[in-house]
Amino acid sequence: MEQQDFKQKRSKAVLSKMIGLFLIGAGLCAGAHAQVTIGSSESPATGALLDVKQQNNFTGDATSTKGILFPRVGLVALNSLSPLVGGTPSLADQLTHKGIVVYNIGTNLKEGLYSWDGDEWIYAQNDTQAWDITGNAGTNPATNYVGTSDAKALSIRANGVEGIRVGTDGKTYLKKARGTDGLSSTDTVSQVVRHNSTGELLSLVTGKNSKAFNYVEYEIECSDYNKDWIKDFNTRIPTNQFTVVVVGSSFKPKTTDSGLKMSQSNMGTFAASTVRAFTNGDTWRLEADYIGAEPNDGNAGTWSIDCLVINQSVLQKVMITNGNYPNNSSKFKISSGNTGDAITPPAGLYE
Repeated sequence: MEQQDFKQKRSKAVLSKMIGLFLIGAGLCAGAHAQVTIGSSESPATGALLDVKQQNNFTGDATSTKGILFPRVGLVALNSLSPLVGGTPSLADQLTHKGIVVYNIGTNLKEGLYSWDGDEWIYAQNDTQAWDITGNAGTNPATNYVGTSDAKALSIRANGVEGIRVGTDGKTYLKKARGTDGLSSTDTVSQVVRHNSTGELLSLVTGKNSKAFNYVEYEIECSDYNKDWIKDFNTRIPTNQFTVVVVGSSFKPKTTDSGLKMSQSNMGTFAASTVRAFTNGDTWRLEADYIGAEPNDGNAGTWSIDCLVINQSVLQKVMITNGNYPNNSSKFKISSGNTGDAITPPAGLYE
């Protein structure tokens, strides 16, 4: 009788334990889909699925003296899920792992925390390494830069519209620029030039002139003695700032229909044989003449001389140093057939 009672008591105890374990298991299963606190018996914050803390603090102060130790992995590349996912991950793998956070200790990428955004790893640790929107201090242009470190171009945009692109070859492209045809007559613009030695971009200005090319037309009346000859007209254009090129000319006698006549027999021409710009001292001069001819009415005529004035900032003066003359390397000698050749193009023409 006593043995039977003992068996009954033992069976009840075993059953009670089984019921207890079942209830605990049921509670765990139910809790697996609810909010969880780790490190404390306190309830998790209202909006937290997982709350890691040692204690509650409703004022926003510290709730723990410990931190989370993220898994350490050796990432392979920014666009690779290896070694988390082997082989080539599918699109589903890439999207499923979106938001995963690891600490990289590999050598292929900078050490630190990374999060996967569905396409690539985003470096999460960036305090002194980031470019601040209000500027950075203590940078070194030899090692710090804004740009890309792979074979991708850098695009600078505003409102989503690209304005500047720096190519992988180091060339800079201005993608959009407003045309000058819409400017009013009072607007002024300057051209941008590059310093060949430093690479600095400069606004082209010489003597307060910001144009690369200028068109100037001179109306010059000859003296009563010379009639059609301008020997040395001083334009006052400095030779160290500009170069003057004559691009067109015309001559008008005082009597419009009088025309020209030969002033000396057997010489001269009715075509202007001398119309040029030349330097004298530190300024540019003009000369024009019908050699051996003069206005038929005997009066002084008027020259119209059209000049292109070029800013020296965009002009290179190339010296001739490759002639074929024995004692003068800049002088050429024409053969008996009135032909000749330079040995090479002028030195300095091609940089």
